[in-house]
Amino acid sequence: IPKKPHRIAMGLDPDVFIVGTVMRNQKRKLFFELMKSFRMFLDMASPEIATKTFLYLHTSYPEKVGWNIAEGILQNNLGGKVFMTYICKNCKRFFPSIFQDALRTCKFCNELSGVCPTVSFGLSVPDLAKVYNLFDLYVQYAICEGFGMPQVEAGACGVPVAATDYS
Repeated sequence: IPKKPHRIAMGLDPDVFIVGTVMRNQKRKLFFELMKSFRMFLDMASPEIATKTFLYLHTSYPEKVGWNIAEGILQNNLGGKVFMTYICKNCKRFFPSIFQDALRTCKFCNELSGVCPTVSFGLSVPDLAKVYNLFDLYVQYAICEGFGMPQVEAGACGVPVAATDYS
């Protein structure tokens, strides 16, 4: 999928650079380290690059045994720099949005019913491919998953992959 028209169709600026990940919100997935590294990148990048670069977290939130995504965003001064996927419990449509906590207004039906995806309330395979196709770079940062399905899925969508060499 050509990125610019796809981003426009998904309601995003076509000229942004998106570093994305698709991981379940679990402690072994290093979301806070990823946010910390992303902050370091933004601080070292030129203002032109930093302004147009965003982190995209396709994950569940809140999660009882996972990370507090909102806290990580605050700790790393990433307000306005992190996209999340939201799915509407009312109309069932999904949309990317700058993180606005666990519940937000659906951009389609205007109800306060947009939530982050979970294992039991997630995206279809074609819709997940639409998320991957928003990314310019896929990052898998975990202590126990050097080569998992998300890397294969990102690669199948033509997205370059960066991952730890754990396994």
